[in-house]
Amino acid sequence: MQTDKRLFDEEGRPMGRSLDLIVQDFEDRLVGGHLTGDGVQYSTAYTTQDVGSLEEAFSRTIDPGLAGDLLWLELGLTISLYASADNTAGKWKWQGRNKDGTWVDLHDLVTESDIDTQGTGAIERTRQGFAPVIEGLGQVPLELRLMVQCDTAGRTVTARVKSSSYARAVFKSS
Repeated sequence: MQTDKRLFDEEGRPMGRSLDLIVQDFEDRLVGGHLTGDGVQYSTAYTTQDVGSLEEAFSRTIDPGLAGDLLWLELGLTISLYASADNTAGKWKWQGRNKDGTWVDLHDLVTESDIDTQGTGAIERTRQGFAPVIEGLGQVPLELRLMVQCDTAGRTVTARVKSSSYARAVFKSS
C-alpha cells in the first residue's frame, strides 16, 4: 500500500497517479442553421394538436461526449408563441432530466391569456439563469424540452425556440 500522498516528485513529474477530477465546461446552442438576413433563426415550429393537454414542442439532448456530474447548469431559453387566432389562451414550461430519466420542471407552468397570430404580434418569452442541480437533473448527458398547451377550443398555439437559446453545463468527469 502506498502511503506517500504527494502527486508530483521533486522534479515536478506525476508520481503515477491520475487526478480523479476533471472539470469540463460545455455550451450547446439549441438551435442553429444558415445565416439569415435579419440574424434571427428558429427551430422548426410545432403546432398543438389538442386543447387542454401539454405537448412536447421541442427537445434537445445536451451531450458533451463525456459523462459526468453537474456542478452547475446555466440556461438561456427563448421561445416565440403565436396562435391561429388573436386572444388565444395557452400555457408553457421548460423541463429537464438526466438522459432517459424522469422529467423535472425547470420553472412553474406559465399561463398566457392573450396569444395573438404571428402577423398581429407573436409573443417572445425568455427564461434565463442557473437551473437547480437536483435529483433527476444532476448529470450529463441531459435532455431539455419545451412543453406547450392551447386552452382555447377550436384554436392552436404554435411554438418555436430562438437561436439565441443555449445550455451551458459545467461538470466533473473522471
